[in-house]
Amino acid sequence: MNHMHVAQSSTRAGTTTYRVRWRGGDGRRIVRSFDTKHDAKTFATGLQVRRHLAEVDRSQITLNDYAAQIWLPVYSPQLAPCTRATYQYIYAKHLRPHLGARPLAEITPALIARWQSERLQSRIDPRSVRRALLVLSGILQTAVRAHYLAVNPARTLHATGLPG
Repeated sequence: MNHMHVAQSSTRAGTTTYRVRWRGGDGRRIVRSFDTKHDAKTFATGLQVRRHLAEVDRSQITLNDYAAQIWLPVYSPQLAPCTRATYQYIYAKHLRPHLGARPLAEITPALIARWQSERLQSRIDPRSVRRALLVLSGILQTAVRAHYLAVNPARTLHATGLPG
């Protein structure tokens, strides 16, 4: 992946802007300016995701690969540290062992419903199952935004019988 840089700069009028600099596919330098550092970093993150997508066969990426290579480094830093740690724990305990090896394209509402049913039949606390479903839905929603999935299969489910 080409190097990307976010830097603060000042205009001739004295206002502060934030520039994202990178090299395009043809090697030429591209610069885009933003009024806030947050906007510049958000743009840079989106650009990194789009570049990564171009390098990956989207039909074969597994939930584990997506979570480790995209969701964790790109989206989870936006979460509070305690929330990020909780989501990582939930993912490791409830999602990775059961759904992690599946390609994203094979994760369907029926598969998620079966996973949910199996977890409940295993006497897992229904609140834990609900939290895991929410984490899964959040991860899959970022996959939709990043064009790995057309729709979020977890969003079509209702967490019936699960405490809110």
